[in-house]
Amino acid sequence: MTSIFLITAYLTLAAASCATAAKSPATEPPKETPKPVSDNVNGYDFAGPQTLAAPKPGMICTMELKPEQAACHEAGGKAIKADKCRILCSVPIKNKGP
Repeated sequence: MTSIFLITAYLTLAAASCATAAKSPATEPPKETPKPVSDNVNGYDFAGPQTLAAPKPGMICTMELKPEQAACHEAGGKAIKADKCRILCSVPIKNKGP
């Protein structure tokens, strides 16, 4: 009697696990890369308010600390990346000089 119960439970479990079909990666639509909200970014550099082109997808910049980033951090702002590895700040900044 116990073996019939175990076989029935096993078959029920096996049938339940096959009830939902797994999604194949080939059947899912391809994911689109998110589009930027705007083609421009706004912020400040040492010359004042700027509007520059947004960074291109896949843009790679060096990891060096730029003077604008340092001044932005000291001013309590947020550094904003623009095209061609330019940096803008969310708050006005000024150059400390040489």
